[in-house]
Amino acid sequence: MARASDDAARTWPSDTTILVVDDERQVTQGLCVLLRGLGPEVLQAHSADEALGILRRRRIDVVVSDECMPGMRGSEFLSIVAREFPKTGRVILTGHATVEAAVRSINEGKVCRFLQKPCRPEAFRAAIDEALRAAIHARMSADLLDFVHLEGLDFSPTDESTSSNTSLGRQKPAPTSAVGFDPELLATLSARERDVFDLVVDGLRVSQIAAALFISRHTARNHLKAIFAKLDVHSQTEVLERSRGRSGTRSR
Repeated sequence: MARASDDAARTWPSDTTILVVDDERQVTQGLCVLLRGLGPEVLQAHSADEALGILRRRRIDVVVSDECMPGMRGSEFLSIVAREFPKTGRVILTGHATVEAAVRSINEGKVCRFLQKPCRPEAFRAAIDEALRAAIHARMSADLLDFVHLEGLDFSPTDESTSSNTSLGRQKPAPTSAVGFDPELLATLSARERDVFDLVVDGLRVSQIAAALFISRHTARNHLKAIFAKLDVHSQTEVLERSRGRSGTRSR
């Protein structure tokens, strides 16, 4: 189902594989929720060593890693990924953003994006989109250089193989998941309430919403109460029914 976000949701090729790495299981589960239904296979690892084992067994297109993990920092882990798997896109996600951490991630991990928790869902998906573009560009460049070397050609490629203005994500039609609601009422929702609303429309439970947005269940419930009051509904079930055009005139 399309999300009710103002930005059109992205989709990626079905053979895309993304690896999320964090020592907190609820974080990796939340990130998996954010990518659900957009095409890629999403794998989870809860340490750098576990993640490296996965990378050495199969092709991974994008790695998303936490910075502060026991045993090995995310920037150190991604520096190994950059060296051993240069065709894999790299994103770092941290709840302890500092200039030092950002510099270390860029210099050591050669990351495409540096994100801070909690991260807006659309920002997270945009980071994945950018990292996937970088990964595909790296593969195309490597394949072209291999071809040039194999054929013994004496020139180097000069044309850009991809356009910086072209997104790999296909643009979906305008979202229809909020058709049962007055746009003026939807406009009264705060940015965070809109994130929660989008996930309710996707059919997620309170615990899943909390994990996806890196908030507590208590906070998620408070957002739901505010949403119900602003949209004049009484339950998540009613939100789903109205968004899918199945509700009739509600008796008062």
